[in-house]
Amino acid sequence: MIIHQINQVSPLGVNMKRVVLFIVVTLLLPIASATETNDFSNSTNLESGVMISGYVTESDGDNPEDLYQIQVSPGDTIHILFTSDEADFCVYMGPNGTEELDCFWEGELGNAGNLELFKRESTEYYFFKIDCGSTALDCSPSTEYTLKVIIYPDEAGDSLNDAKELLPEIRVEGWAALDESAEPIDFDYYRTPVIEGDIIRVIITSTDMTSYRLYDQYGVKISDGYELGNYDFTIDVDYTGDLFIELFCVQNYLEPCEYSLIAIGSTYEESFNSEDVDSVDPLYLIIGATISFLLIIVVFTKRKNKALSDNQSVQTSHFDSEMPRSKAKLEKIGIHDNLDEKNTPTVIQNITYNIQDSAISGDINTNVTPKDD
Repeated sequence: MIIHQINQVSPLGVNMKRVVLFIVVTLLLPIASATETNDFSNSTNLESGVMISGYVTESDGDNPEDLYQIQVSPGDTIHILFTSDEADFCVYMGPNGTEELDCFWEGELGNAGNLELFKRESTEYYFFKIDCGSTALDCSPSTEYTLKVIIYPDEAGDSLNDAKELLPEIRVEGWAALDESAEPIDFDYYRTPVIEGDIIRVIITSTDMTSYRLYDQYGVKISDGYELGNYDFTIDVDYTGDLFIELFCVQNYLEPCEYSLIAIGSTYEESFNSEDVDSVDPLYLIIGATISFLLIIVVFTKRKNKALSDNQSVQTSHFDSEMPRSKAKLEKIGIHDNLDEKNTPTVIQNITYNIQDSAISGDINTNVTPKDD
């Protein structure tokens, strides 16, 4: 009896083991499939603003899925434009696409088949998977799609701590994005230095539904404005430090908000210029003085050389003009010398003749005694 009961129970135990094994395998299959399909190690690199096109088929077709990736800087906003009538589209981030951000199935795209997304995450890569096998509906033999990803660098800070400096009188332009639920995902922070007594004029120009908030140096909100786009107001500053401006986009029909911003304050501008002069590095002053001194020496040397050259030219010209005159004097002196040389024998001869004549005529006594001598 006991053996008979064992024989009757044994087939049931075997069946239970098979059921358990089937359940375990069934649970493991999706995990293995997800791990395999989310491997982006061989994905194709995308370029910002460049549209690509392709096709996918069902999982048993010749091209079941296409994988792409694009590199960004942490904090960049990307604008995704995806078009398809039937294909599925998923966005991932993290190491090798381990974190899923959004998936859109063929039924969610609607008849237009056009999807625009704005994403912003602290990541180095975004990953995209396009396939055709998520629903019970059969895909076409060739399901086509287009994909374009545009990267917008983060032009401003993301918080009060890393707000971008906004210099007086300098206009900046920015771009604030929304997610697919029309919620802001890009908050741009600027800071402009102010001193006590300033009257700061802030001008925000935008054709979109741009919003703003103002904070003092302690991070306390002192003013705000929502969804008007264009703003022009002044602020009386009663402290010395930084004035913070936050810009973001709300609603705007799922489109990003483009804006321009400028802060004008004449009082601060004057002090800013004086501070620039006072804060000049002494090394730069020494270098500037040395260069100026060398330039003065060069100019002085050139002028001195030019004066010497001009003086030498004058002396040479004077010497050249005096040469004929000196030559004439020398020739005249030579003539007189020749005349003197020619006249000397004649004079001596005449004196001799005169002495002889006087002696003959008795004018000269020729009888000279030794005493008389």
